[in-house]
Amino acid sequence: MIQAINSIGIGVDSSYGTYNRGMEADVFIKRNGEPYLGEVWPGKVYFPDFLNPAAATFWSNEIKMFQEILPLDGLWIDMNELSNFITSPLSSGSSLDDPPYKINNSGDKRPINNKTVPATSIHFGNISEYDAHNLYGLLEAKATHQAVVDITGKRPFILSRSTFVSSGKYTAHWTGDNAAKWEDLAYSIPGILNFGLFGIPMVGADICGFSHDTTEELCRRWIQVE
Repeated sequence: MIQAINSIGIGVDSSYGTYNRGMEADVFIKRNGEPYLGEVWPGKVYFPDFLNPAAATFWSNEIKMFQEILPLDGLWIDMNELSNFITSPLSSGSSLDDPPYKINNSGDKRPINNKTVPATSIHFGNISEYDAHNLYGLLEAKATHQAVVDITGKRPFILSRSTFVSSGKYTAHWTGDNAAKWEDLAYSIPGILNFGLFGIPMVGADICGFSHDTTEELCRRWIQVE
């Protein structure tokens, strides 16, 4: 069985064991000295800091407890760009949240903090999110891979939406949210081939499309391509 982790954010709820154990282990990304409060599918959340060595131990323990309830062969880790439903206000006096060098975020020059963890957030070792942002999916995949190996004694199947250099050692990848359109079927071909060049050999698209209504013909052709 492949089990989905649809949000890396841990729900802020004092009745939730995972949250309490994470707080006790002090493994969450911080901002202004406190765990950064974001929002994803569970509602208000804190995000594990995989630069913290204690986070891998915490993460492995949570997976082990889940495995004892519902046996699994692999894990699908989603939303780990890091994705956030809110955009937090800028930190005053810091250029990290609003750097002079602008990126073309989302193709329309959105601020770098748009619906993600702010760049001024701090990881273990006083490393800013600005410097560590692109590593998050890789670090989560690495910790997840090792946890499942330790728990099952078998080579696991891990599927991650966010990847970085060397991710192919730990996880497969899918190309994220697409649309049920012929153009997106066409885009999926170079997308998958490029990831082979990037050193991530097991890659696929969301067959038939993630959004919009699909058709039998489009699904058939997409399956043939994949």
